Parts: sequence; C-alpha cells; structure tokens
Amino acid sequence: MEQVYLRLQISIRVAKNIQQAILPFQRELDYFFKEHFMVYLPKDVVSGDFYWVGEVTEQGTSKTFLAVVDCTGHGVPGAFMALIGHMLLEKIIYQLHITAPAQILEKLNEEVQRVLRQQEMHNDSGMDMVVLCLEKASEHATQITFAGAKNPLLYLPANTSQMQILKGTRKSVGGKFQTDIVFESETIILASGSQIYMGSDGLSDQNNVKRRKFGQKRLIQVLEENQHHTLDVQKEAILDALQTFKLNTDQRDDILWMGIKL
Repeated sequence: MEQVYLRLQISIRVAKNIQQAILPFQRELDYFFKEHFMVYLPKDVVSGDFYWVGEVTEQGTSKTFLAVVDCTGHGVPGAFMALIGHMLLEKIIYQLHITAPAQILEKLNEEVQRVLRQQEMHNDSGMDMVVLCLEKASEHATQITFAGAKNPLLYLPANTSQMQILKGTRKSVGGKFQTDIVFESETIILASGSQIYMGSDGLSDQNNVKRRKFGQKRLIQVLEENQHHTLDVQKEAILDALQTFKLNTDQRDDILWMGIKL
C-alpha cells in the first residue's frame, strides 16, 4: 500500500510539472502586462483553473489575448480539462485564426463537445471563463473586447473609485447546455492607469466555518479599498482577507484571480 501511495505521489508531481510548463511563464506575463498580480492556489497539487496569454498581429495591429479559465472539477480531472482547454485555445487562435472573443468561445464550445464526445458519452464537463482582446486605442488608452462564459470582468476606470462589471453570457463552454444562447462580446476603452480584474469562482465561493461564502461583494470591497496601492499590495490584501475569512476551514475549490493595471 505504501508503494502504491509513493507511485501516486510521484505521478502527481510529474503532472504538476507538466501543468506548470503549459502556463505562461512569469517573463511572458511581464512582457504583456507590465503591472499585474496573479493569485493561483490549486485546491490539490494540480488545478482545473488555468490562464493563457498570446499575441496576434493583424494588418499591422498587435493584439494581446488573455483567457482566464475555470474548468469543471479540480485535482487530476480538472487538470485534464485544463490541458484540453489550453490546446484548443492554441488551435483556435493560432491555427484557425479566430480572434473575436465571442467567436473564440463559440468555437471552443464546439471543440470541447467534439473532443469529449459529449453527446455520445453524456459528459457534462465544461469551462467558465473570460476571454479578452487588448489592443492600443491611442497613446494613452487601451481597447478591450470582452466575452465571458458565466464569468465577469471587473474594472476600475482611471480616476474613479467604483468598480464596474461586465457580466458576460450566462452559458458555460462545453457540456449539455442551452443551445439557443450565443456568446456575446462587449468593447470598452480604458485610459492608462485603469485596472481590470478577472478569475474563477473559487475565491468568491470559498466558505467559512459558518458556511457563508466569501462572495463577490466582499472581493470588490477589498479591491476598492486597496485600489490606490500597487498590485502587489492588492494581491496581499486579497490573500489576507481570504485567509482571515476561511480560518479553520479547508479550501473548497481551485482559486485563480488576476489583476492588471493598464
């Protein structure tokens, strides 16, 4: 029994190395986003949450793409889904040259159903996610095109103090979900100094000893209270608030949260 346990631990450690290899390295994040933070806390050793970043040049215009994804499950099953999601995003954006965020989600929805043979296998696995396309609007502004599958984009425009929310579409990618709902995109232009935030629901869904959730409202309050601090300080504020809230409870799900200053 002990040998079986040791082999399992070795396998999971190797799986963690593989997962870390497909996530963007710190130098890539630094290249695309000069000021940012990343909260990445797998519930187990490997995670069903992942993030993806890439760049495409179309007609002389450079576009940066960011996906923050929450796959069904955690641990090994979630990590399998994350690997599939990563590979499909690479295919859709770089091989199929689909670059409109809403169309990326539509195609990803089709591909997940196809790859997992969901109609035949009665498999409901899917992904909730945010896809962003960022491109320069002017010398001091960025155009952001957003599409969300059940996950929102939070943003604080420069020189304001109240969080704004783009809610996205109430539909997941993959699984046997409503077919009459299509993914929609929204476009905003934000001045330099604006801040954007996105992530999985693992943070807001974390419970405390009274079985109450951390909640999006509490998260927004933490971000608004710390908006004038650096993103490193904002990250620590989130982690401190989470740790205080969930004291004497176990982590419920994978946690992924990202902040970027434009």
